[in-house]
Amino acid sequence: MKVKNLLLASLAIVAMTACSNEDEFANENNQNSTGEQAKMRLLFSFDEANGTRGVTQGESSTGTELEYGVTKITAVLDYGDGSPRVIVKELTLQEGEGQGKTKIATTEAFAVTAGTGVKLYAFVNPTGLNITPKTDLDQLAVGDHSKFTGATLAYIDNDVAKDGAFLMSGETTIDKIEAKEEANTATIKVSRVAAKLDEQTENTKLFSIKNSGLTFTGDIQEIGVKLLSHSYSNLTTDSYVLPQANTFNSFLQPYIAKGAAANDGSYRWNETGVTYCLDNSSSANPTRVHYRAQVYFGEEEANETFYIRAVYTEGDKTELRVYKNWNALKAAYPNVTWDDTKKEDNEYLANHSIKKYDGGICYYEAPIETAGTTASSQTIVRNNWYKLTVSKVSKLGTPTPALEPEETTAKLIIEAEIQPWTVQINDIEL
Repeated sequence: MKVKNLLLASLAIVAMTACSNEDEFANENNQNSTGEQAKMRLLFSFDEANGTRGVTQGESSTGTELEYGVTKITAVLDYGDGSPRVIVKELTLQEGEGQGKTKIATTEAFAVTAGTGVKLYAFVNPTGLNITPKTDLDQLAVGDHSKFTGATLAYIDNDVAKDGAFLMSGETTIDKIEAKEEANTATIKVSRVAAKLDEQTENTKLFSIKNSGLTFTGDIQEIGVKLLSHSYSNLTTDSYVLPQANTFNSFLQPYIAKGAAANDGSYRWNETGVTYCLDNSSSANPTRVHYRAQVYFGEEEANETFYIRAVYTEGDKTELRVYKNWNALKAAYPNVTWDDTKKEDNEYLANHSIKKYDGGICYYEAPIETAGTTASSQTIVRNNWYKLTVSKVSKLGTPTPALEPEETTAKLIIEAEIQPWTVQINDIEL
């Protein structure tokens, strides 16, 4: 499937002379203000032909209309006295015609003061944001999002990633706003605060695991998996509205550490669908994708609990022998006195070098990476669309969603291709 550029939202600011009063308009003590009033309107241009940066080559796409709609805008102008002095809220849009694939929308005119070196901020669809003349805009945050909003993995869809009203932000400096007949113009680019996680692997595809390192018993000839569902750990619960170098360090579905107790209910699973999330720059706590997989013996679903026993053979060599069920395991070792009441007891099984896969289910995980980042590549960057697709499975996953103590962390290999939204294409090998 071709990857297309997503939204690049630009807003052109047209300032015209006039006298008027708007919400929270003030020009007292503005060091760079001329004192003359002007009227301004915002011209939004949604360019479907040109996108933001791309790490690797690819074509462009805007995504869905639900991801670039605009309902309300808050504009903040700072004339240089240390705090934003002009705030205009609840600006509405009127659609207009653009050239080619460009979509145009403009606000009604609103009053400003002529001046020089004016810092302009734009907040698109600012649901729930409290912006005042004294607000520290660099510290302005979207607020806590530490709970899922429904039965899926969605957790920011009520405001930051609301259908048709995604929160976007941007800033620029206007060199000069003049009180004259001719229009003053400036351009500011806005981007979404959210990132988009899009797992696209078909859950009907059977991945045959070649060279699995397992020894098959009975009528088992080969092993494979179907990826039934996915989840994410370390979903950031808060974010700055304007882009900042550091991100918040609080998480929904915290990552379960290697060797920790875990079960199928430790994470919430989605079969399909997109999850919008907040940016995460933490190298210590990266956002990871997790997979829940059904094991197959050949083309037959392993729909009951199966067992793997580590058996020493020649010298220090170890065979990992696969048994379809408890009875098959017992039959292979008739000289061992097995306790049937403890076939679900992991401690008892571990004492016999056995691990079990409940219901034939196994698990995989991998960090999600952003190509082209200067620090750790295991980051989630706002306005990025991460497309995740598993292309290969090379080994059997773990019995629980947590890595086992002896496991290496590299279960999945992800090749990330970033394209405009910016979009991340993740080709995953398990």
